[in-house]
Amino acid sequence: MFGQNVTFTLTVHNMGPSTATNVFVDDPLPPGLVFVAASPSQGTYVPASGIWIVGTLANGATAVLRLTARVVAIGPLVNRAEAGADEFDPDLSNNVAEAVVTGFNPAPILSKRNFLASAFRDPAPPAPRPAPPLPWPPYARTFSSSRTCIRRPWGGTRDRRSSRTG
Repeated sequence: MFGQNVTFTLTVHNMGPSTATNVFVDDPLPPGLVFVAASPSQGTYVPASGIWIVGTLANGATAVLRLTARVVAIGPLVNRAEAGADEFDPDLSNNVAEAVVTGFNPAPILSKRNFLASAFRDPAPPAPRPAPPLPWPPYARTFSSSRTCIRRPWGGTRDRRSSRTG
């Protein structure tokens, strides 16, 4: 419902015994509801104050206000309205009404494709195994030789320590 419009219908009825003058309905929108539009059957709605100035209602007459607001908060939002007029009203209990709207984030749209893709995902690959130890030390080789050989470009070798006779 968050980000969606809601419409409240306010009905004021004069139950008599005489005409009611300067009739008004005080309906300030609570935090979390933002005014969008108002459509009164008679009189004027002032969005800045939340007051519907109905005017005069004859005995038995009814006036209706359709008030549209956008939900911009999460949680319960209580819209309370109270009616009044210049004349004495012996029963004030029927001059107050309230409506509760609950703002909530809409559920995400699920598709079979996204659901199945997440439900049958391959398990995570196993952790890499440590490398086997290298022979110690892997880069040093010790050679000991008392002989030095010379390699000739045409092949063969000659031992430098070979003795000559002569």
